[in-house]
Amino acid sequence: MTSLKRRRRETENLESWGIFDGDVRVGGLTKVNGTGGKDLWQWSCGFYPGCEKYQQSAGNRGTLEEAKAAFQAAWDQLQPQITPAMRGEWLYHQAFTAWKYAMQAAGCRMPTQNTDGRSRCFCGAGLTIADVLGHVRDDHHMENERPRKK
Repeated sequence: MTSLKRRRRETENLESWGIFDGDVRVGGLTKVNGTGGKDLWQWSCGFYPGCEKYQQSAGNRGTLEEAKAAFQAAWDQLQPQITPAMRGEWLYHQAFTAWKYAMQAAGCRMPTQNTDGRSRCFCGAGLTIADVLGHVRDDHHMENERPRKK
C-alpha cells in the first residue's frame, strides 16, 4: 500500500481502519466476529459515489495480513481505472454533505423544505433550489465542482 494511508477509526469495541488515497476513502479493514466465535477481518475496496458497483469489491479473511493482501490485490485492479472525475464526485459529495449538516446545525431549512423553494443559508445568503449547488461551491469554498453525469 505505497500511496495509501490507513487511519484508525475511533470506535469502542471495534478494530477498524479506513484506507485513503489522498483525501478519498478507497476502502477499509475491520475486525468482525465470525461464526463459531472466530474473528475475521473484513476488507472493502472502492468508493461511492465515484466507482460503479462492478468496480467495488469486498471479502473476509482470517488474519489482518491476509485481509491486507486481498485489499491490495483488489486495489491493484481498481487504481488504474480511477479518474479525476471519480475522485471529484466523492469529494464533492463529502463537501456538500458537510454543508448540509452545517445548515441543519444552524437551524436553517433547505429550499426544498419550503413550499416556495426559497431559504436562507447559515451565512445569510438567500437561496433558491436552483442556487444551492453554485452557492455551496462558490461561497463555501468547495474545492471540487459538482461532477457532471455521463
